[in-house]
Amino acid sequence: MSRITIKDMAEMLKISTSTVSRALSDHPDISEVVKSRVREVAALMNYHPSDWCKNFRNKKSKLIGLIIPKMNMFFIPSIINGLTSILTEKDYHLLILISDEEIELEKKHVEFCCNYGVDGIVISLTAQTTDLAHLENCTNLDIPIVIFDKSITQN
Repeated sequence: MSRITIKDMAEMLKISTSTVSRALSDHPDISEVVKSRVREVAALMNYHPSDWCKNFRNKKSKLIGLIIPKMNMFFIPSIINGLTSILTEKDYHLLILISDEEIELEKKHVEFCCNYGVDGIVISLTAQTTDLAHLENCTNLDIPIVIFDKSITQN
């Protein structure tokens, strides 16, 4: 069986999706009878709220992108462990992307992070990176960027 959604439950119960959502959130404007029916169907159908939908509504992905040139760099495991421990405390997750020391792949990873709506990017630039123009879109989208390990001089 595919994952059940609020829309599916609304159709089953012949009520609106917003009523289902409010009932699941224990909203005071929804009657106890409706809340009970919604909870019963949710339990019966094994409904679990989608974190992605919740985060989309809150305009937060709870995801930080880590872009690294190689996994075999001696300090990368320490970076990953440190970031993970801090992010876990804050209920965030780490998305790890490897650019393989290729600027074009680094650009694609940065674009992916921007399109996916990450809440921040931590990046170690490739040896081929000569400017930061590919990071401008992130800046325009108010996505914070932390560059570590390497730096380049901007004109």
